[in-house]
Amino acid sequence: DVYKYQSLSNMQVSPDGKWVLYAVAIPDSTKNKKISDLHLSSWDGKDKIQFTFSDEGESNPKFSPDGKYIAYLSSKKVDSTDNDQIWLMDRRGGEAKQFTKVKEDLKDFVWSPDGSKMVLVMQEEEKKDKKSKTKPVIVVDKYHFKQDIDGYVYNKPTHLYLLDIKTGKIEQLTEGKYYESKPSWSPDGTKITFVSNRTDDPERNDNKSIYVIDAKKGSTIKELTTWKGTENEPRWSKDGKKIAFLRSTQDMTYINYDQDILAVMNSDGSDVRLLTKELDRPVSHFRWGKDDKTIGFVVEDDRQTYISEVEVSSGKIKKVIGGDRSFYELEANPDGGWLTNMADPQHPSNLYTVSNGKLNQLTHLNEDWLKDVALAEVSGFLSTSKDGTKVSGLFFKPADAGDKKLPFILFIHGGPVAQDDYGFDFTRQMLAAGGYGVAAVNYRGSNGRGLDFS
Repeated sequence: DVYKYQSLSNMQVSPDGKWVLYAVAIPDSTKNKKISDLHLSSWDGKDKIQFTFSDEGESNPKFSPDGKYIAYLSSKKVDSTDNDQIWLMDRRGGEAKQFTKVKEDLKDFVWSPDGSKMVLVMQEEEKKDKKSKTKPVIVVDKYHFKQDIDGYVYNKPTHLYLLDIKTGKIEQLTEGKYYESKPSWSPDGTKITFVSNRTDDPERNDNKSIYVIDAKKGSTIKELTTWKGTENEPRWSKDGKKIAFLRSTQDMTYINYDQDILAVMNSDGSDVRLLTKELDRPVSHFRWGKDDKTIGFVVEDDRQTYISEVEVSSGKIKKVIGGDRSFYELEANPDGGWLTNMADPQHPSNLYTVSNGKLNQLTHLNEDWLKDVALAEVSGFLSTSKDGTKVSGLFFKPADAGDKKLPFILFIHGGPVAQDDYGFDFTRQMLAAGGYGVAAVNYRGSNGRGLDFS
């Protein structure tokens, strides 16, 4: 079953609103990794095209602003470079072409609004002695020197670079000991906002702030936000007058038990307003609406994950669509409506459009696989602690259990600031298929019940 299971990611809406771009990954048992290929679907879901078929896989696809090209990252090796490079594919026909040949570790890229440039996020190249056959020693000279899964963390900051599409020339925009990420272009293409922790000792606090820089070499960086907590994910309004972003609720040196608030400010950093503070639920995946009057976002709320909108001028919030299911991502159609990734306990994630509160399914991944499996019944429950606190959870009952007693597995989430929701849970379904009753519990410290509960 593991090798039949398809997963999707990186959904995008074309600039004209008529097409949806996404990646589908399938495990390859021989290579012991997932292979991701890129697909297109029409907005109404009637037409679908798979347009990459490589063994290396592709990721992070993005339409050019005029919609004629699709850029993506791939490690496909056609020369001496081993790391990910940007590839360009003309939607009108022809083979994809490798566009960059950088030695640095390319993490991300964003098209400029006019399509003439890209801002690249790249990690500094590790300096190696090519003549030496001995593996270099590990020098520990920083507080955060080791990371789960990754192992030793080397001092290789990520910086912003400008790539000229016509000439292929790359110029470094930021430099120094600090790390930069999450670049976002102003609509007129003259400025770039980004996120960085530029305190004296960034590894000993969570004080990420939003900065802005002119989109040309040698420009001076300006700090836009001064909150001592974390600010992240800056996104410009279409008229360039405002910037929406996520902000931590607390401003402590180290933040773990917290939840993001959707905020908005003027493009010069003035008049910061917290739009979802009173909601007291973590929000994510926000996008400006069609006319800049509203912002859509995803809310985590007691095992549910639903879509809401906030009116920017008044701060009034309304739920767009919810229920005992989970909406994990959100993209706006320029003509109105939303694109989302939704799952429920009996159905893995697929793409849907949302218009006037109604869902239209675009993709139908894993339908053949679902015909051959018997899934557990999933139901919500509440338990009461001895101090009276209500703790919510989900119970997975095997399909053939009936009324018989079951061996029991308590399978809790990590984080600890996270929540188990009404999405599709492959692992717990697998355990239930083995004859176990499985419980997922959102213990104290979990998300979705407000900051006091976390």
